[in-house]
Amino acid sequence: MLDQININYYSIPESTSAQLKNADANTIVVCRHSDLNPDSQEMLKKMLSAVKLSDSSIEILGLKQDQSYPLHQCFSLNREMTCLVFGLTPKDVGMNIQAAKYAPISFKDHKIVFSDSLTMLISQPALKKPLWQSLQHIYLKK
Repeated sequence: MLDQININYYSIPESTSAQLKNADANTIVVCRHSDLNPDSQEMLKKMLSAVKLSDSSIEILGLKQDQSYPLHQCFSLNREMTCLVFGLTPKDVGMNIQAAKYAPISFKDHKIVFSDSLTMLISQPALKKPLWQSLQHIYLKK
């Protein structure tokens, strides 16, 4: 019916096959599976260890092209969560918001940062600086 009266609307994806596996994770990295290669994984590991995150506190969700992961699933876990979203838009992760890249968004006790893809960060090193500033703001200035 909304189509008939020309109103824009957003529908939440009905299903997703991506699931969290690490019950102790408080940082969720969401990106396309195709964006995870040895170089991008190494860069990601260095960045996250530089803000003092251990492997046990991180979950990486590499989504296939036909997968989605609505971030509200993270937020329903009743603990503080940080979501780092690489190369995806808010709509891709089930959010109907406007979000500037590298600008942390606070939502209750949660934080979200949208970034360019990992491979783009490697090919354009200047993009790492605003991401690094966001990560410092979230993890080191508490």
